[in-house]
Amino acid sequence: MDLFFFADILVKLIILELNVKKVVLIVLLAAALTGFASAGGLDMHFGLGYQAQYFGDYSDMNTDFTGDTAWMPYGIGAYAGVGYGFGDRKVISVGIEPAIAMGINFTNNIALANMVIQGRGYLKFKPAKAFTVAGFGGVSYDMYGALSGDQTFSKNLLAPMAGARITLLFLYAQYDVTFYEAPFPMRHGFGVGFAFKK
Repeated sequence: MDLFFFADILVKLIILELNVKKVVLIVLLAAALTGFASAGGLDMHFGLGYQAQYFGDYSDMNTDFTGDTAWMPYGIGAYAGVGYGFGDRKVISVGIEPAIAMGINFTNNIALANMVIQGRGYLKFKPAKAFTVAGFGGVSYDMYGALSGDQTFSKNLLAPMAGARITLLFLYAQYDVTFYEAPFPMRHGFGVGFAFKK
């Protein structure tokens, strides 16, 4: 891989735009929703960090791809949730949580990218002030495709998803899975990063 390879990828990323308008809309919606979280019973949280994606064997999606491209180890993800916390300590909270993520893989002169936009609800348990456990589920809209070489494959997928997250102080770790319709494999997401909460 050389400089021209990465330049080619960058140009194609810019051209594709990966539905940036939808991402901006999600971010603005999240900002608007969290703006209402000023009352005592409302729960608000936000997270940003590293996100990896794993697809497994997706030979049915494109036979030119190999097992080497199953992982998308270079990625970033973010989520923002707003909901209602029950009780003085908000031990139990429920709400909505939009999330975005992007993963990229560079293998054997093939660059793949997957942009993820998720609309999901959450149920959060907070047994202690510094520790929370949350489960979430909803739908995931994935914009997946090749960005390099002769590859022109791209596909948009809408599928149900579910996951869980643990937060300790200002750090989080989470796992989620998206259930693509057969014959496509499930997409697994692994994330760690910084968590902020009200």
